[in-house]
Amino acid sequence: MASGRAVPAGGVAPLSKRAVEVEPLPGDSSPAQSDQPAILTGGARPPSDGGALAYPQTFAPASGLNPARPQPYAKYRAAALPGNAMSLVILLAFAALLAGAIAGLPRWRAWRRRLWASRPFPPAWRDVLRRRVPLYRRLPPDLQLQLRRRVLEFLAEKPFLGCAGLVLTDEMRVTIAAQACLLRLNRPGPLFPELRQILVYPGAFVVDRVHAAPGGVLREERRALAGESWSQGQVILSWQDVLDGASVPDDGHNVVLHEFAHQLDQETGSANGAPRLASRAAHARWAGVMSRAFAGLQARIRARDAARARAQAEWSWFGSSPEAAPPPAPAPDDLISDYGATNEAEFFAVVTEVFYEQPHALAARHPELFELLRDYYAVDPREWH
Repeated sequence: MASGRAVPAGGVAPLSKRAVEVEPLPGDSSPAQSDQPAILTGGARPPSDGGALAYPQTFAPASGLNPARPQPYAKYRAAALPGNAMSLVILLAFAALLAGAIAGLPRWRAWRRRLWASRPFPPAWRDVLRRRVPLYRRLPPDLQLQLRRRVLEFLAEKPFLGCAGLVLTDEMRVTIAAQACLLRLNRPGPLFPELRQILVYPGAFVVDRVHAAPGGVLREERRALAGESWSQGQVILSWQDVLDGASVPDDGHNVVLHEFAHQLDQETGSANGAPRLASRAAHARWAGVMSRAFAGLQARIRARDAARARAQAEWSWFGSSPEAAPPPAPAPDDLISDYGATNEAEFFAVVTEVFYEQPHALAARHPELFELLRDYYAVDPREWH
């Protein structure tokens, strides 16, 4: 039921049944008359003499239409779509636009990366690379240029957040970005596409973790970390450890290389030591080489721990304290740290550090592993001087 303000009685005069004279239309032999009420379809104007309503030539009373003459806008009314059909057309058009936008997004991002990489590299940032990233000084000129371009892309795409009161500077951002981008030299495409932000603490940060002890007992542990990578798209770093890792470029320890290797691993989901590879054959080769190297590291650790236990037992037999027993000399193959034996993901991150900082030793002791990483990272650090 419609509601509204009523018109007072007698306020509107009813239409009278009087004859209405209409000007003849083209093709009419005589003027049309009607004793029916006129339907005002627009454009009607009251007569000046108080007689019949005068209509424009393109309109006529309801019973005075000439069927032989095409009616105005008839073709448009005939072509009109039903409401459901029109909604479907609009929906399909929107879907087409959305699909086009999604299909064009990679091209737009690639264009944006090229734009950022083409910008001049600030001289102050170049000075940061020389002072803070010794590996940059070893690169040949073409790779130095490529690294600077990748740093520009990285800093334009990835936000940094200072934590625990740390005020971030361009020096911090450039130092971290340069080491991360070493992993992407000679490898076109987006930089760490799953990475959303980098959190930086002044020093080591403390995290609480629930650890499953033997027997299924869960224990909460508090640990101080130098870095951490999350599959949700975050890398957390200690700035002091970033400086320490970068300042000594040949000790096999670099927290930025370690954590961003995890990011490469996590592009395929949870970290499992197998980053995104090009083919099934590449996956098979990766699994074989990494499994053998990982098992070899665990076997060496077990053998070393067994030797240490025997030495302690012998010293205890002769009346000395087990704690006073000198540890056995490390095996010559202990190039890869024990932390790499934690799991496959940590093994990949640890050997990445060694590959970039101790390439000659890795190639000599583990040639198969070195060749695998050289093919994956598309660089040979042995050629850097």
